[in-house]
Amino acid sequence: METLKHYLTVSRATLWTWPLAMSLVAIGLVAALKRIRTEDLPDRLTAFLYAGDASGASQLVGSLLSGVVALFALVLSVTMVVLVLAAGQLGSRLVHSFIEDRATRATIGAYLAAMLYLIALSNELGGVDTAALPHLAVTVGVLLAAACAALMVVYVNRLARAIVFDNTARRVLREIRDASRRLQLHRASRTPDHASAADPRRAAEALAAPPRGTAVARRVDGYVQSIDYASLMKAAERADAVFHLHVRAGHWINADTPCATVAPASAADRLGRVLQRAIIVGAERTPTQDLEFGLQRLVEISLRALSPGINDLFTALAAIDNLGAAVARIFSRPLLPPVLLGPDGHVRLIRDVSTSEGIVRAAFDDVRRAGARIPAVAIRMLDALARLDSALFDEAQRAALLAEIDATLGSAHTAEMIPEDAAEVLARHRRARDRIEGAPLRARPEAVRRRA
Repeated sequence: METLKHYLTVSRATLWTWPLAMSLVAIGLVAALKRIRTEDLPDRLTAFLYAGDASGASQLVGSLLSGVVALFALVLSVTMVVLVLAAGQLGSRLVHSFIEDRATRATIGAYLAAMLYLIALSNELGGVDTAALPHLAVTVGVLLAAACAALMVVYVNRLARAIVFDNTARRVLREIRDASRRLQLHRASRTPDHASAADPRRAAEALAAPPRGTAVARRVDGYVQSIDYASLMKAAERADAVFHLHVRAGHWINADTPCATVAPASAADRLGRVLQRAIIVGAERTPTQDLEFGLQRLVEISLRALSPGINDLFTALAAIDNLGAAVARIFSRPLLPPVLLGPDGHVRLIRDVSTSEGIVRAAFDDVRRAGARIPAVAIRMLDALARLDSALFDEAQRAALLAEIDATLGSAHTAEMIPEDAAEVLARHRRARDRIEGAPLRARPEAVRRRA
């Protein structure tokens, strides 16, 4: 089930799913409408139907088909130009955001469906006499062609706005929110309902002294895209064994390199086959369970903007603001527990999970290094970190933010700045530390606590 959910999530990044479904609907619509005769319709509706003869209908459908094909070619050309510009300005990984956009898939699907509808209708009109002419089907074809012409204007406007960084960042933030929900609310990576997280002391003991066993490797190399923790838990319970995973979604693994340990060794052969199915590996990272993936997209935008070739400081500063918002969204939900117990109270799964420190470092470390000698970058990063005072839910988050605040000051090289810039950076550093140190811990939303 979890594997199916992963592939359903990944299918959102493919451009052909919606067009294929809409095309099948269009072909079925022709088959249904051709059976409806004019005399079977209400008089009020027949007044709006196509009133010409069969020869005129055939010519009309042919002209409409030519127009829709031309518009479809133009839509594809505009889309490819925008994707190339987006890849050069914002990074190739942001292309997924455009492909996953529902408006893009719906528009291409609408044009393809209209084309196939008119082609099928033209075939039905071949040799038909005026008495048997499906007037309603011809009228629907005219309406579809008119809708495609109007859709062209709407789509170009949306596509032009989509390349603006602020709108791109908003889509990335939605992806991060969805990934967080899938992880924390027991969706894509949910564990069995009877599994429970070990208490902190027992979890620390299990992590410090994991059971000895046999190393198990995945037979392919690539990025870990998803892990079916539920199937691993069930298999470990049936075999009275323990899985110790050394990787998580987003990690790269080499073929035949150990990525997990199974204890006892006698269960390694049987559970190794379960592990092969549970860990999905692909050529690229996906947002299914990878919290850092969305952060990486925003970091890439910021790094490109700070590069000498682009030198777009304002886009870099906006990316830092959005990184702060992304971290706040991740902090609002509890991170996955590293140790899970079975119904008998024994440790069944020890896994590599994201930590508060890892989330903060993934969001800010590379940007901090790239803009180390730019006062505006240090100031904006300190402000973004300070605004996270309202997003603190535990002391681990506070410690991670304080460490990043101090690292930002250390990277700023205030001794090499002019006195005014150095004084401003130091003031923002003190303000950020004071806000994070004095911020009270918040209680998580009730809905999140019940599901966590």
